[in-house]
Amino acid sequence: MLERIVTIFLVLINILRYWLARVFYLGRLKGPVLIYTRFFPSIRIRNNGLVVFSCGVKFRGGCNILSDGGVVKIGEDVFFNNGCSLNAMSMIEIGAGALLGEGVKIYDHDHAFSLERGVDVAKFKVDKVNIGAGCCLGSNVIVTSGVVVSDRVAVGAGSVVVKNITEPGVYVAKKNIPVKVG
Repeated sequence: MLERIVTIFLVLINILRYWLARVFYLGRLKGPVLIYTRFFPSIRIRNNGLVVFSCGVKFRGGCNILSDGGVVKIGEDVFFNNGCSLNAMSMIEIGAGALLGEGVKIYDHDHAFSLERGVDVAKFKVDKVNIGAGCCLGSNVIVTSGVVVSDRVAVGAGSVVVKNITEPGVYVAKKNIPVKVG
C-alpha cells in the first residue's frame, strides 16, 4: 500500500514538473495534457529547440533530453530505461512502442573533424535520426547521426549503430557494427 501511495505521489510531482517545464520553455515542450510516469527526464531546450511527447511515454531514472535547436519527437507508448540520453541539433524521432534499454544514447550530430585541424568543437555535422515503431534498443546502444532504423528492429546490447538498418530483425554487434542474426 505504501509503495502505491509513493508512486501516486511521484506521478503527481512529475505532472507538476511537466507543466512547469511547459511554462518555462514557452511552448517548446509539447504533448498530452498529462504524462503519467514515476520518473521524469531532465529536459533542456535551447536555440528554439522543440520536444514533443505522445501519450503513454514512460521513463525510468536519470534520463536526459537535450534539444539544442533540434526537434525531438517521441511516439506513443515509448519506454526509456535508466540513464537514456537524447541529444538533438537537427531531429530525433522515435516511433510508437519503442523500448530503449539502460544507457541508450542517441545523437543527431558529430563534431566537425579534419586531418589538418583535428576536432573543431564549434562546428557540427548534423543529420536526423529516426528510430522506427516497435524497435528495441538494448542496453548501452549508441545511435549516431544520420541513422534510420526501420520498424520492428531489435539491436543487441552494446552495439554502435552507424549505418541504416532497413529490414526488420534482430541485430547484434560484430566489430561494433550491428549485423542481422538469422
